[in-house]
Amino acid sequence: MSKEVVLLSALIVGVVLLFIPVALAVVGHDAPAIRPGQFATGNYVFPQNVSVTGNVGIGTTSPATQFEVYKDNGVGIVDGAFRVGFSGTNLNRVLLINDTNGVISLQTRAIDDNSVQSLLINPAGGNVGIGTANPTMTFVINSSNNNAMIIRHTSTTGTPILYIGNSDLSHYGLLSVYGGVSLPFTGALTGATCIGAASNNALQFAANNDVKMTIAAGGKVGIGLTNPDTALQVNGVIANNGWSTFANGDTTPSVSGNNIFTTSNSGPTTITNFDDGINGQIITIYCGDAQTTITRANAVLDGGTNFVCTLYDTITLIKSTYWTEIARSVNS
Repeated sequence: MSKEVVLLSALIVGVVLLFIPVALAVVGHDAPAIRPGQFATGNYVFPQNVSVTGNVGIGTTSPATQFEVYKDNGVGIVDGAFRVGFSGTNLNRVLLINDTNGVISLQTRAIDDNSVQSLLINPAGGNVGIGTANPTMTFVINSSNNNAMIIRHTSTTGTPILYIGNSDLSHYGLLSVYGGVSLPFTGALTGATCIGAASNNALQFAANNDVKMTIAAGGKVGIGLTNPDTALQVNGVIANNGWSTFANGDTTPSVSGNNIFTTSNSGPTTITNFDDGINGQIITIYCGDAQTTITRANAVLDGGTNFVCTLYDTITLIKSTYWTEIARSVNS
């Protein structure tokens, strides 16, 4: 074989190898070697700064934006478009996922074991906005949807809890719906919405920039004051929605649903008991006639005698085992 034939054969083989794609090989390129055009299938490493004028596409030959990543199976970059980390341990990657419904999601996972990792947004500070380009606070949601934000547990029996507190949660409150596990408060009912101070502090409710009601850490409730001394303490007037009238001639009238009642008997009537009372209930009877007598049959009355109405008299009783008189006014 002549020397010319050997050289020609070597040249042909070299040209053929030059145009064969290097599948799945890692090919290094210096930055000055980058030219507009297409790369063959494979992995490419560019260890230096690369400046490209025009659009760059990965997985597409016609990128429509400056940087476009495309996966032809319609699911997107399942294993992530970017890998971010440092040499050594704690290598993580950021996954940009486009699912079959066209929803874009962002997820972080460890490179070594694919475990889920934390994702921080503006850890050094700055505002975050959803639906707005100008968030004026740390976190702003601007939505035309009535359901602007939903917090759900992954389990039907779980208890999602929203904590609000200081940096070390030494003082904090929470909002939750008790689903049956991870009890937010002692005594919470399944399905109940719980709101309160989880630490040893009071829970307060305000309106018009002023605290109107306080539930102290010990459970005492104050309305119009911040330091209640009893189970319920009110600074102000408690109004009743009017009074109820006992039926004419009723000897065991019901006291359900109200606390103030008036009599209206047209003839002599003796009341022997008050039906439907509950322990601790306080009732006031206003004498709208001079025909009514309240007996000692089921009541403990002052002086050990029956209470005989004269017009405009009142008597106040509290329910326990018996009705017990606590006050009266006589206008005779």
